Amino acid sequence: MRTQGVLIVEDDESTRAVLADLLQEEGYMVFTAPDGQPALERLRTHPAGLVVLCDLWMPGMDGYALLQAIAAEAPLTAQHAYILMTATAKTLPLKVVDLLKHLNVTTIPKPFDIDDVLAEVKRAASRLV
Repeated sequence: MRTQGVLIVEDDESTRAVLADLLQEEGYMVFTAPDGQPALERLRTHPAGLVVLCDLWMPGMDGYALLQAIAAEAPLTAQHAYILMTATAKTLPLKVVDLLKHLNVTTIPKPFDIDDVLAEVKRAASRLV
């Protein structure tokens, strides 16, 4: 059985490190990116489906721009599973909500509960098998 890969796209270094440590302890192969541009390159070149934990608001290419780029490339939409982390989950603009629905993206509110993150990653990983 192969180890499931998780890509953490988060500009806050401490949040990225905590999530990476947590997911590695759970047996996931973890990749990280500080914003959407390196994440997009990883998604385009990774040979297997990844669970992508993505922050919404980041400098550089933010989560919304990353999801727009993913929506424009059908193979990326189909190959990977996406989870959006945001403090503004209840007040997202309609264009963001529509894009999340189109891509079947689940959301995790920030600050997040570790157990919620693990459950969502597990659910997303099961969709990739």
